[in-house]
Amino acid sequence: MIMRPFQSAVSTTVLVLAFGVISGFSSSAPTSAGSRHPTLGEYVSSQSGSVTMGWQRSSGVSKAAWPTAVADETVKIDSRGRAFVVDPPLPAQKISGTTRAAPVVTDIPLTDAFVLHSRPDSTKVIYLDFDGQTMTNTAWSRYVPLVVPAYSIDGSPSFSSTEKQNVIDAWSAVAEDYSMFDVDVTTEDPGQSDIDRTSYGDVRYGVRALITDENNGIADIACPTGCQGVAYIGTFDYVDPEGDWEWYSPAFVFSRDIFSGKKLSDVISHEVGHNLGLSHDGQASDPYYEGRSGWAPIMGAGYYQPLVQWSNGDYSKKATNREDDFAVMQSHGLSLMADDFGNSSSTATTVLLNTSTSGTIHSRSDVDYFRFVATATSVDIAVILPSYSPDLDCSLTVLDSLNRTVATDNPNFLSLGTNSATGLTASATVTVTPGQTYFVKVDGSGFGKASSTGYSDYGSVGEYRLEVSGDTRPTLTPGTPTVTGIAQFGETLTGNVGSWGAEVSTSTEWFVGQTATGDTDNTYVVQSADVGKIVSFRVTASKAGYQDSVVSATTQPAVAAEMDLTDTPSISGILKVGNTLTVDIGSWESGAATSQQWRRNGSPISSATGTTYVLQRSDGGKRISVTVTATKAGYTTVTATSALTGKVAK
Repeated sequence: MIMRPFQSAVSTTVLVLAFGVISGFSSSAPTSAGSRHPTLGEYVSSQSGSVTMGWQRSSGVSKAAWPTAVADETVKIDSRGRAFVVDPPLPAQKISGTTRAAPVVTDIPLTDAFVLHSRPDSTKVIYLDFDGQTMTNTAWSRYVPLVVPAYSIDGSPSFSSTEKQNVIDAWSAVAEDYSMFDVDVTTEDPGQSDIDRTSYGDVRYGVRALITDENNGIADIACPTGCQGVAYIGTFDYVDPEGDWEWYSPAFVFSRDIFSGKKLSDVISHEVGHNLGLSHDGQASDPYYEGRSGWAPIMGAGYYQPLVQWSNGDYSKKATNREDDFAVMQSHGLSLMADDFGNSSSTATTVLLNTSTSGTIHSRSDVDYFRFVATATSVDIAVILPSYSPDLDCSLTVLDSLNRTVATDNPNFLSLGTNSATGLTASATVTVTPGQTYFVKVDGSGFGKASSTGYSDYGSVGEYRLEVSGDTRPTLTPGTPTVTGIAQFGETLTGNVGSWGAEVSTSTEWFVGQTATGDTDNTYVVQSADVGKIVSFRVTASKAGYQDSVVSATTQPAVAAEMDLTDTPSISGILKVGNTLTVDIGSWESGAATSQQWRRNGSPISSATGTTYVLQRSDGGKRISVTVTATKAGYTTVTATSALTGKVAK
């Protein structure tokens, strides 16, 4: 069992933070960063007489975030002019809602909790220190060693299974937050030399995020009024001119016994973000934007949302901070990973069917292209994200060899609570042609309107796994089925499976359009509902070790049968105005429906559609006829017109 130093009681009478006091401010009984040091806004006002003093690079705050940081009361300034942040504790009433039904990482054994690495070959490191640390000569305690107890939720000196699971979950989420950078997020102590930066030529350095309990006394020293984390701004790549390499380390994360791994990761990534130069993402007068509809920025308060991403402030017209998170972090020592896959079909990476390919979307401009050759008539394509707190909302596009889109998927994002959401992954089942080349494009996407209802694709970056699945067995050489007969209502069609070779078994079924008829023998009688549709005889051939082959023989669209007419219509009655004429419709196909139209000198007479007609004054001197129309399902519509009568007497 992995053991930790037993948690020691901390005497606040001898442990004093090593911050000096800014000139012009009270120096009475300093005990913490929070109460002892002025806010950045107070410092600026004391130096210039207003809060509009220009950007001070040495503070660590980015130029873009300077106005926000000056107005943010959680941003303090120490005696060296360096800014640090005291992040307040989460409200108790909200914490319970963020810990229900939290998922867990299931593919990492508990025994690996303290040897996890995201990029072990990187020269930059983010060390998640859960097993405690004795600090000397730091801004937190210069003269007396400060013993920081290990992370614990039960007070035991050994790590329980629950605690290990939280460590794994937190590491997984933080590693995802920083997956686009060339940095190793690790739970294994890299050694202090790999954290300290001792010169500008030193390329191996990083940050220690020290996770400990908020009730063990250490939090009381850093922030006696309570806080969830404390970290300096912009110190990740800092070289101390006085040789105090550890002075601005670590970034403190103060845990609670009910925090899930996701909750821990939200605090850790936030505090490490401060070390990397980032300031708070707020809205209007609130320095911490809590997000909406399932989304929040990492540098806001993402504890209550399932999708937490880096941001450039485009989430609101009232956003307090417009700094480009990725650009700021790169300016403090991190580099984006080299693009792993081509950004167009001409530079696409070939993937084999039924294999997995892991990739990373590094920025909003990054797209990854892949190429595969179809071996069957259908493939299943899926973009799978990390099971725990992914940052990427992905879209999937499938194109043919001419770059024509054949399938897309980008489901709508839907929050299922503070710990889970749907609509981030993408998948498609695509009908393809064996032997043809197809391309798959993976991209990060946003959802809704960034400034009001959703989020942009700015922070939609992170790791994914592409799976293209299909049948890779050889295909049968197809036979040539045929259909004989006339595709006409009432006629019988005959299908022949053709020649398929030895040891091949076949099954057949008739289709009308794309609909199976259920008729599986070799003959089919054309139905009235089939008129106008293509009838096909589908043959499915099977052989052990081969893909099934499906081939169809088709007809021309089925046509209607001819209607039989034995006798033409005739008219009887006296040809004089006021008398009634009667039509004999003639002899038609049994079951046919008939209608009539009386005519005067060949032109239709309005409303004269019965089997009888009373001669009108306007008919005088005219000749009368009648047209009979016969209809029946499956038959052509036929009309027949009687002979003209003599002239009607007036």
